[in-house]
Amino acid sequence: PMLMARLGVEEFKELAAAVGAAGDLPMVFVPGLTPERPPESVELKEVIDYREVERRLEELSPPGDVDVVYLGCPHASSTQVERLAAELSKRTPRPGRPTLLITMSRHEEARLSAEARRTLRQYGALLVRDTCLVVSPVRGGLKVVTDSYKAYFYLSRKGLKVGLETLEEIVRRLAA
Repeated sequence: PMLMARLGVEEFKELAAAVGAAGDLPMVFVPGLTPERPPESVELKEVIDYREVERRLEELSPPGDVDVVYLGCPHASSTQVERLAAELSKRTPRPGRPTLLITMSRHEEARLSAEARRTLRQYGALLVRDTCLVVSPVRGGLKVVTDSYKAYFYLSRKGLKVGLETLEEIVRRLAA
């Protein structure tokens, strides 16, 4: 299929990870981002009603209080983590907040500013390099919230209670 939407590289990365993990599509063409030339014609045009998306998001909502907020599936970029740290720096860490776990590559972690690192330390964030919670030995019982459908898909199949939230919702969960 061809997705006619204006996506940045970060959004495209997340879309491709979700489609690859949970979808049945062999590939998605996004004009301006996909390097291969798209098909000459599109045989089927499907329009998704936003109410369908809202219903699905409600189904994917978190299981109340959670143990872990997990970001970085696929690995978080320094841009994403800097954005999170900037939002968190405007607030105060919430007492009793869940553990913040972020996976990213060593290369991306090295690009984080001292200010972002300081903010993440204030929130007790764990930066885990070059691995993923999805491939960890963690099993059922843990309640996780993430912003990644790929993480949701795989972690829920490991028996974890998983929910999806936007970055804004995650910030509110971690900070007052």
